[in-house]
Amino acid sequence: MQSVKTKAMVETGLLSAIAVIFISFWWYMPILGGFGNMLWPVVPIVLGHKHGIRYAVLSVAIVGFIGAMIFGPLVSAVQVLSFGSLSILIALSYVKNWNYLARYFVPALGFLVGFLIQLAIANYTMGGNLLGSMEMQLGAAQEAMRANYEAMGYAEDQIQQMLTFSNEIVKQMVIMFPGIAYVAGALLAFIVSSFANIIFRRQGIEVPGLRPFTEWQMPMWIAFLFGFSIFGYYWGSTREIELLTTVSMNGLYIAKLLSWVQGLSVVLYFGKRKGFGRGILTVAGVIALFPPLEMIVEVVGLVDMVTQYKLSHIKRAS
Repeated sequence: MQSVKTKAMVETGLLSAIAVIFISFWWYMPILGGFGNMLWPVVPIVLGHKHGIRYAVLSVAIVGFIGAMIFGPLVSAVQVLSFGSLSILIALSYVKNWNYLARYFVPALGFLVGFLIQLAIANYTMGGNLLGSMEMQLGAAQEAMRANYEAMGYAEDQIQQMLTFSNEIVKQMVIMFPGIAYVAGALLAFIVSSFANIIFRRQGIEVPGLRPFTEWQMPMWIAFLFGFSIFGYYWGSTREIELLTTVSMNGLYIAKLLSWVQGLSVVLYFGKRKGFGRGILTVAGVIALFPPLEMIVEVVGLVDMVTQYKLSHIKRAS
C-alpha cells in the first residue's frame, strides 16, 4: 500500500511539472498557447482516474503553486480557476462514471464559474469594468473601420448602416459572454476528454465508452430553456429589465446551440439508417452550419427533444 501511494505521489509530481511546461507554451509561445491549454488539463484527469480524485486536486494545486512563482499569481489563478476546475470535474466524471452528457456539461459549468471569478478578480485588481473596457476597445476598432470605409469611398449612409450592424453584434457579444464561455467550456471538455481517452487506451485502462454522436439525446429541459429564454427576452426587452434580458439571451444562445447539436444527431442518424455514405453525411453536417438550414436543424432538434422520436426508434431497432 505504501509503495502504491509513493508511486502515485511521484507520478503526480512529475506529471504536474509537465503540465507547467504545457502552460509555458501559452506564456512564451502564444501561437501554441491554445494547444498547451488543451493539453495540461489532461494531467489531473489521468491522475484522478488512476489514483483517485484527491491526486487530481493535488496536481492542480501543484500547478497553481509553481505557476504563481514562474508566471505570476494572476496568470496562475486564470489557469487554475478555468482549466484546473474543468479538469478536476472531468476527473470526477470518470471516477463517478457520469453519463456522456454530464461529462461535458458539468465541467463546462465549472469553467464558466471560474471565468466569472476571473472577471471579478480582474475588475477588483484593475479598478474597473473589464467587459466595459473591452467594449470600449471594440468601439475604437469601429472608429478605425469608419476611417477605412471613408478611405475606400463609401457613402455616409452605407458607412452608418454597416457600423450600426457591427455595433449591435459587439453589444450582443459582450452581453452573451457567459453563454459563450459555457459553450467553450463544453467544447474544451470534449477535446480534453478525447485526449485523456487516448492515453487511457494506450495504457490499457478501461474508460467509460462514449455513445456514437448519432445516439446522443439532449435532455428535455433544454427545450424548456429555449421557450423560457424567448419569453424572458421578450418580457425583459419590452419592460427594460436588463438583467432578465441578459440572462435570457445567454440561455437562448446555449439552448439554440444544443438544439442544433440534437438536430444534427437526428439528421445523421436517419441518414445513416437510409444508407448514405460518410462523405455525404459529412457534407450534410457542414451545410447544416449555415442558414437557413441551421435554423431548420435547430427546429428538428427541439421537436425531437420533446417527442424523443429518435430515441424510441433506437430502442425499437435494438
